[in-house]
Amino acid sequence: MSMPSATADPEAVFQAALARHQAGDGAGAETLYRAVLAARPRHAGALGLMGALSLQRGQYAKALTWLEASLAAEPGQPPALNNRGYALNKLGRHAEALAAFDAALALSPDYAEAHNNRGNALRDLERHAEALAAYERAIALKPDFAEAINNRGNCLQKLKRHAEALAHYERVIALKPDLALGHLNRGTALTDLGRLDEAEAAYDRAIALNPAYADALWAKGMLRLLRGDYATGWRLYHWRWQRPESGSPSPAMTQRLWLGETSPAGRTLLLHAEQGFGDTIQFARYARLAQAAGARVVMVVQPELKALMAELDPPCELLLPGEAVPAFDLFCPLMSLPLAFKTTLDTVPAQVPYLRAPADRAAGWRQRLGARTRPRVGLVWSGRPTHRNDAHRSIGLDVLRAVLDCGAEFHALQVALREEDRAALARDRRIAVHAQALRDFADTAALTAEMDLIISVDTAVAHLAGALGKPVWILLPFAPDFRWLLGREDSPWYPTARLFRQPRPDSWPEVIARVAENLTAWLSAA
Repeated sequence: MSMPSATADPEAVFQAALARHQAGDGAGAETLYRAVLAARPRHAGALGLMGALSLQRGQYAKALTWLEASLAAEPGQPPALNNRGYALNKLGRHAEALAAFDAALALSPDYAEAHNNRGNALRDLERHAEALAAYERAIALKPDFAEAINNRGNCLQKLKRHAEALAHYERVIALKPDLALGHLNRGTALTDLGRLDEAEAAYDRAIALNPAYADALWAKGMLRLLRGDYATGWRLYHWRWQRPESGSPSPAMTQRLWLGETSPAGRTLLLHAEQGFGDTIQFARYARLAQAAGARVVMVVQPELKALMAELDPPCELLLPGEAVPAFDLFCPLMSLPLAFKTTLDTVPAQVPYLRAPADRAAGWRQRLGARTRPRVGLVWSGRPTHRNDAHRSIGLDVLRAVLDCGAEFHALQVALREEDRAALARDRRIAVHAQALRDFADTAALTAEMDLIISVDTAVAHLAGALGKPVWILLPFAPDFRWLLGREDSPWYPTARLFRQPRPDSWPEVIARVAENLTAWLSAA
């Protein structure tokens, strides 16, 4: 395709640009759009399509600037309003995005793409029922709209309606058999339904379609870990760093990535915490192995954990994110250490305790609680609402009523309290709440150390109790996190843990009834 001459009519140049854009020649289209704008700076079409190009490149802030200029030049363009909403949603400005989609639909009520994008904004605003309706409207207008069908499946999945989500993903695959994303999402729904052989086959199909598909390789790794195949699982789990949503370490770190290929003896090994607090607590145990192998260990940890991690034995140098890093020879993300040390189920480093509460914090909490009159039981029933799996792992305080009736001295070990829980705690004072006094995990460790038993959902406190060597009962959803394996009541990671599993999805009352029965027996024997 030849380039229009400099003297060509701007509209002719615009049409040539549009043709290049539609043919996938983004660079050529941009050159021509800019030529149009040099002649007509307020050309709404060229401004809007420069915004569309920026969206395609993931440049959302830049796209927003172009799209707002286009709408200033010519208000009332449904495509520009839709694209503006898309950019705003990607920038986390969900309420503004919703308003943009509503404006587009007011002008063009049958705009299927805007209904789909409106569903995404509503989903991100946690307005799931409205999101489902928006996706359904998009699908009604465009029955083969695979993206909207997939998005509706994702929303159903988030609402724990896994069987319905699975049906949506299978519909996507029927429309687009070679869409790797459809097979990946189908695998996720099957995993949550406990149909693990089918799930793995779905992940394998996604990988066959896209051999470098990091999300599918990572998901298969999680499944292999869940099934106890650590040799395969840890290797595939390392693909998490290639996932689009993951923040990769800096190039200076990754250039010195160490996964156990050489001995770390006599070298400085930089370990970097990743993901949640519980992950750091669980995998910090590997600092001891690295030191035993002769490495000088420097570890970057979250601020909330630094005082606690100072109690590792033997100690290592601790840094906070953003602090200057000393010279180092090797780098390993904390959760890749099982891969580096070739951990199997039989070689999990499970010597506990490997953490302890700082002595001054322990003394302060001992004095605060006073003398025991009854066995003390620490409770954690919910975690951070922003956790990707929170809907599965957290439970309502009201579900714990059968446990509270057992008559121990109960203490809340969690900091985050939801509004509905605050109201329940105000009505029922059988649980002592210490949230305001828990400054960091060193305080939580000191309080946990004063308990005789901890009962926790799958949160950082469950890991903390295990790392401290305290008896801990961990309440697990039907589809558990990979580290808890399948069908067993013990954990190779925490010798003092006992696992209570849901026998079927959303069966927390059955779990709590078993916990209450066992707690009654435990208290009788105490």
